[in-house]
Amino acid sequence: MSRPITMEENEEPLSAREQTVVTDSPPSPPQPKIRVVRNLEILEYLIGTIAGTDKLTKVAKYALDVIKAIVVSRPNSVLARLISLIPNFKSKATYVSSTLSTYRYILRFGYTPFALSKLFDRLKATIKDPSKINKIWMNEGALNNVLDFYYGVFDELDTLYRLSVWKNPKVYNKVVTQQCWAWEAFILLGLKNGLTQLNSIKSQITQLEVQRRVKNHAMQLSASLHDQGPRPDSFVRQQLLQDLNKNKETAEREQEIERQLQELRHQKLVTYLDVARLSFDCAANLSDLLHIPGPAYTYSVLSLGSGVTGLIKMWTNAAKTLSGQQN
Repeated sequence: MSRPITMEENEEPLSAREQTVVTDSPPSPPQPKIRVVRNLEILEYLIGTIAGTDKLTKVAKYALDVIKAIVVSRPNSVLARLISLIPNFKSKATYVSSTLSTYRYILRFGYTPFALSKLFDRLKATIKDPSKINKIWMNEGALNNVLDFYYGVFDELDTLYRLSVWKNPKVYNKVVTQQCWAWEAFILLGLKNGLTQLNSIKSQITQLEVQRRVKNHAMQLSASLHDQGPRPDSFVRQQLLQDLNKNKETAEREQEIERQLQELRHQKLVTYLDVARLSFDCAANLSDLLHIPGPAYTYSVLSLGSGVTGLIKMWTNAAKTLSGQQN
């Protein structure tokens, strides 16, 4: 159980009939080139960030745990026979997994004072103007600040216990329980926000696609009217031709719509990945918190699913960021 560290088509060519309407204006400006990004470059970028290092470490830890579980539960499998070539694999895997887990705790250690500072800011604003208490505290931002501090206290107590700064197994069990409940609240809040954002993105995509289809239909109608020859008595036809024959302006609007659609599609993919990640986390945390009976490797498999989907999300965002950078 762990909390992630905080730091988401080609343009359709004009048909031949459309081209007959828009041939007199200058060509649209060239689009900026998108730099090709190598996978090794993305990996280097992620390793250079705390969040990326944390996510890579999480995948490595739970992949190792799953391998160890398969070796223990299926000693006659091909994987178990291959792993048996490594002397004392089980004890080595346990040690490495524990070290990686502690390393992840250390990576996120020290954030609690900042969370406490945000709560103090809200408290000072409340003292300054008590009439705004509902506006200051009765919102999702305040809830997130409270959970941030609540989780951080127990998470950092857990870290100090792992580093042998304090020793009291009974108190430690209570710390872990509170840590799990705080993390579960974070997960549910994140899922709610993710699903809300996903619906909003889908709605925006639908609106832009409808707008583009209407515009394309108008262009086809313009081409049809153009082929029929001039009819000076039709003011509506003349106005339509005048508006749609502005090639440069029309192309720029089309490019802007396409750019917005590409950005929204990227956000939709990233949001889907985030919802999947949180769903894996929710299932893993509940299985641990409620002691739900199941195979011993259930938590590791679900956590690995969370790590992989989270890594894919970060990889996608990193590729987009790097592709927009100049050489």
